[in-house]
Amino acid sequence: PSRRLTKHLMDVAHHGYGGDADAAALRQEESSGVVALREAEQQKAAGSNHFRDGSFEAALACYAAALLCLETPGICAEPLKSTLASNQALCLLKLERFEEAEERASAALTADPCNSKAVYRRGVARLKLRDAQGALEDLQKAARLEPLNVEVRQRLEEAKELAESVPATDSEVSLAVGAAGALGSEGGLYSEKQDLNEGRLA
Repeated sequence: PSRRLTKHLMDVAHHGYGGDADAAALRQEESSGVVALREAEQQKAAGSNHFRDGSFEAALACYAAALLCLETPGICAEPLKSTLASNQALCLLKLERFEEAEERASAALTADPCNSKAVYRRGVARLKLRDAQGALEDLQKAARLEPLNVEVRQRLEEAKELAESVPATDSEVSLAVGAAGALGSEGGLYSEKQDLNEGRLA
């Protein structure tokens, strides 16, 4: 009897008053998590194979299935979620579905803000959508994360050119006029800052 009591008290201490039942449920949850994670990895590998074959829609479906596996309770796999969403963004870029690509890249960055590929892919999507400021911010960050990447630097130059070609908004003009008035006509903003646009974009 004393052994049974000791075991019961240990079960309560570790798993609450459910004892063996709670422990079994915990093991079941952990087991299902392992299975789901393995399935997610298999779907990811299948998606990558489809991508290499140029079957971007099939790759998207595999990555979506992998993400669904990661919704299983007990799984904490944010880096993998980020990679899968970023891979979806790449497929969507290939399919020229740029708004969806931007959304999936943003989802990847929610899971892992330092995912340099997701930052770059969102920047490219925004560049294609002619979101000059958004593309510039993303591609500048991508360049900081991968300073030796030639492709990133090329896209950053494209974003800078796009930003230079976009007319200033009314709010930007109002801010500039207000700043000039505050500084006065002598030695004002524009006489001192001939490279204002370049400085803003740097």
